[in-house]
Amino acid sequence: MKRRAAAGVATLLVAGALAWPAPPAFAVSCGVWRWDVNTLSDPQRKDVDFTPERIGINALRRRDSPSGLSIDTPRLNGVEKHVYRVRAQVITATVEDDSDIHLVIASRSNREKTMIVEFPHPRCVDSAFKRPEMRSARTSMLHLCGPISSSSFTDLQGKVVIEGVGFWDEDHGQTGVAPNAIELHPVLSFAGSCSER
Repeated sequence: MKRRAAAGVATLLVAGALAWPAPPAFAVSCGVWRWDVNTLSDPQRKDVDFTPERIGINALRRRDSPSGLSIDTPRLNGVEKHVYRVRAQVITATVEDDSDIHLVIASRSNREKTMIVEFPHPRCVDSAFKRPEMRSARTSMLHLCGPISSSSFTDLQGKVVIEGVGFWDEDHGQTGVAPNAIELHPVLSFAGSCSER
């Protein structure tokens, strides 16, 4: 009798657990500033040349920046229609409020010559166009570098090769920003060595 009662209670518990609503999925906050451009979700995304151009970080930092960027500036000709491959040293990273991983990289010969590269969260990418590549790059970065803080910067060390789409941001004093505010955003490939410093 006791065994049957226990079995009945167990059945009710299991049934109740199955009927209980699942916890909500982890909430992801996404950005708004030129968001369709920096996640390859804009109408001009197919105009991008996805054959990576090898270039140095110093050369990217010397490019002339556009004037008059706004929240809805469409993809610009030139830099934003090219994928670049850079060899770099990693400096520091954080997970931003828009769920991007903000990684500061530098020239392999000079830690002071920095720029920013960004890894969007896949849930913040509206178009499936290059979402698998973005997801893979972000996964590779986290696998190689380890957990990245969202409350402060995680200092890193290592040498990497990164491929990403050129992107013009605005300079608002963000950590590691290049003098012309150029970025690789989104990153499409990440490889090399990386660890917490």
